[in-house]
Amino acid sequence: MTAATETLQGLDLVAQSLLDNGVRTIFGVMGDGNLAWLSRWASLPGVRYVGARHEAGAVVMADGYAADTGHVGVSTVTYGPGLLNAMNALCTAVRDRWPQLLVTGTTPASKPHHVQRYDHAALVAATGAEYWPLADPASVEATITAAVERCLSGNRVVVLDIATEVLEGSAAEQVPSCAAGHPGPVVGPAADGDQIRAAVDLLRAAARPLVLSGIGVERSGAASHVTRLAEALDAVITTTLPTRGLYAGNPRYAGVFGGFSTPATMRVIEACDVLLVLGAGLNEYTTHGGSLLAGKAVVQVDTDPDALGRQHPVDLGVAEDVRDVLEALLRQLGGETAARPPAPCSWAPEDVAEQGAVLRPHTDESDERGIDPRTAMEWLDRTLSEDRVIVVDGGHFVEWPSRYLRATGPGTFRTGLAGGSIAMAQGIAAGMATNGRREAYVAIVGDGGYFMSMTEIETICRERLPVLVVVVNDGAYAAEIHKLRAAGLPEELAWFHASSDPAAVATAMGARGLCVSTATDLAEASEQLTGGRLDGPVVLDLHVTPRVVSARLANVGNEP
Repeated sequence: MTAATETLQGLDLVAQSLLDNGVRTIFGVMGDGNLAWLSRWASLPGVRYVGARHEAGAVVMADGYAADTGHVGVSTVTYGPGLLNAMNALCTAVRDRWPQLLVTGTTPASKPHHVQRYDHAALVAATGAEYWPLADPASVEATITAAVERCLSGNRVVVLDIATEVLEGSAAEQVPSCAAGHPGPVVGPAADGDQIRAAVDLLRAAARPLVLSGIGVERSGAASHVTRLAEALDAVITTTLPTRGLYAGNPRYAGVFGGFSTPATMRVIEACDVLLVLGAGLNEYTTHGGSLLAGKAVVQVDTDPDALGRQHPVDLGVAEDVRDVLEALLRQLGGETAARPPAPCSWAPEDVAEQGAVLRPHTDESDERGIDPRTAMEWLDRTLSEDRVIVVDGGHFVEWPSRYLRATGPGTFRTGLAGGSIAMAQGIAAGMATNGRREAYVAIVGDGGYFMSMTEIETICRERLPVLVVVVNDGAYAAEIHKLRAAGLPEELAWFHASSDPAAVATAMGARGLCVSTATDLAEASEQLTGGRLDGPVVLDLHVTPRVVSARLANVGNEP
């Protein structure tokens, strides 16, 4: 140990190790468990700390940052209630499968009855994240390096729990290997020749092959490989909802598979005889409860062996990186040469090329209570800059931005739906916006989700992020209203009849607040939103008529 090292505390080593591993942005809420090392890290050159107002906000901001950059998103919360507050967002981050490191701490061992002592290992296990305790002062550097590599190698969420004694003690001589017990990178079994030949045989025999491209394709940078494979097979390409923009402009792209398919896309899905699923989970929303897979041979490829056939049985599962499998398939099919210009698929109907929004024609049903949400989304699509990212929250309104807002390119359409929760989209959009690579980041939320995560409007304003929050405001928990009606139960508890003003609240926090409830309001708002980069945060309170019901909830009780 050098003399210089002997003067350092463990907290100095934690801060420097994070910097040495490329951590330049951290989202967090400060408390006793992290304030010392976080203050030291924030004093280092070239870093940015974004202080959230709630722990869940910090975690989803890091999730959005990771989704936008492909780098590890890093968040930090204090021990006990800080970690507990982050649980819901942590579940969403785990299911999103973007790489994230959440750094927390433990209460002092000398205080076994500390009021903030919680069972961190049990809390983290419940979310599906990996729990890495750091109690050995000699393994600080190696453990932080291994944790960051683990996040990246398997798109995992790791919770690093640093003992108070490590932070407060003197820096120890560092050992080169990570502490025992930490799992290594996940490596799927290699796609052997038999698997690839079996997949090729199924695909070559197909009369109408269809590719379903999920987030795994985007993560592996394999979209161009999918296009080449579709050319070689004369196949149609579809995507899951979160990857809508991945093939924007490609004539083989037929749209979203499942819940938000157009009638034309649905005809293609029904006609398909062999389905190649690449990095997609085949959940009940994608497959309509499995009904869209009926009568098809299904080949599923995923890095996670447990994902294969987990939701629905498949004919062939390959546990390997999507890109590696695509390259192997192309070699077998003789498609390793340079890609040809995209050409229309010979077997698909002429109207399947989804060259923009997932539109369904409608008759405007705006009334005195508000605007038709479909009309509003069409207006928003025309008004927003083309250089934008859309992040859709959970709720009754999901159908409308998902059908009527175009995904203008790869990475331009995201959702906060992975954990089945509302109130995630504002934080995800804020995390993405810290990179500032696009002119506008747009979070589409319901009024329920807005008020549940409203604290982070202050963060967005303080950081002057180019975020537009569109509050689809019907004054209710609308999904619950339709479910209550279907069950023959009173719906009064799901309504919020008191007058609330999301725009005024946002204005008080420092945003530009706009309220829209008529066609005239839309025209006036257009003047303020049309153009290029947002010059700061905007909250658009969009009053919509409750007359228009989403297709999913119009049939509540009958859906798959």
